[in-house]
Amino acid sequence: MKRATVLGGMFVVLCGLSGCANRVDTEAALKERIQLLKETAKVLNSIKDAPSAEQARAELRKLDERLTDNSKRVGDTMKELPKEERDRLEQKYLTDLSGAFNECLQASVRAGQTPAGAETLKELKALSKQGKS
Repeated sequence: MKRATVLGGMFVVLCGLSGCANRVDTEAALKERIQLLKETAKVLNSIKDAPSAEQARAELRKLDERLTDNSKRVGDTMKELPKEERDRLEQKYLTDLSGAFNECLQASVRAGQTPAGAETLKELKALSKQGKS
């Protein structure tokens, strides 16, 4: 009987800790998403002409991969959280995420108006998917 109680208690503690880890993982992924969007906007703002667009292309490919991985991680970890926790995190990061996304969007519009900028924007598949969701 004692053994079952101890094992049951350990199960509750471990389940609670893994839930906490998911919250921490999700929060870290949301912070990373904000940072990735800001980095992307910075690279897009560096596009002034064809040579700078070409230089930005490799960086945008790397950022696109990181954004894709991040989006999957955020989605996977958010699904595992209770609704109240998801709502809390969405509320906490909504302003920063919206601001970073809008900054990125404005930078992409401006970059698309430069020579070779529109072609370079095709490297950002993850960003266009994020805007549709």
